[in-house]
Amino acid sequence: MLEKNNVIRLVYGLFERKGIHAVDWADIAEDIKAPESEIKALFKTKENLVLEYTKFSLDAFAEGIAALSMMELHPVQEIMEVSGRVGLMLVKQNPMSLVDVRDFPEAWQMNVDFYHEVGSNFVAHNLQRGMDEGLYRPEINVEIMKHVASKQIESYFDPLFLLNDKFMVSEMLMEGSKYFIYGISTPKGLEYFKKNYEDEFSFNL
Repeated sequence: MLEKNNVIRLVYGLFERKGIHAVDWADIAEDIKAPESEIKALFKTKENLVLEYTKFSLDAFAEGIAALSMMELHPVQEIMEVSGRVGLMLVKQNPMSLVDVRDFPEAWQMNVDFYHEVGSNFVAHNLQRGMDEGLYRPEINVEIMKHVASKQIESYFDPLFLLNDKFMVSEMLMEGSKYFIYGISTPKGLEYFKKNYEDEFSFNL
């Protein structure tokens, strides 16, 4: 008997490779080697399937962010580690999987809510730590900046960003992260960034 969680793990890989609209029930059945009727019985509609896929994807990302926060890394290093994870995610998967999800309102809203809540909470915690350690400017308004940062993160999933033919997504993410670091850092924070990241600012992509 099929288990929903197992199916979602397999569907996750399929959507990441091909995009959402390019995959139908028959493709899923062939890929996971299960009857199409059983898969449909589990999810009823593609909207429900995409919603479960989105939840699975965001939960995995949130676990990664939580693990980083528990490590209490240097604040600048923490930002760069998160940027690196986002960069790898954007580079390794088919950009259409991120574009297509916008056509499923409930799943897209889940994405938006996630990046506003998890993203803004991460940024607020990071900013406060950096300010306390003299790495970020003391006059930063954390409440404003956490909303600015969450919108910046959300912008990385905009079709104009993902599907542009002028710059690589990884290049734009690098520049955005660098812009953010330079905007919030004190000389002490910039010294750390330049020493550890500026010369090899590639996220190992």
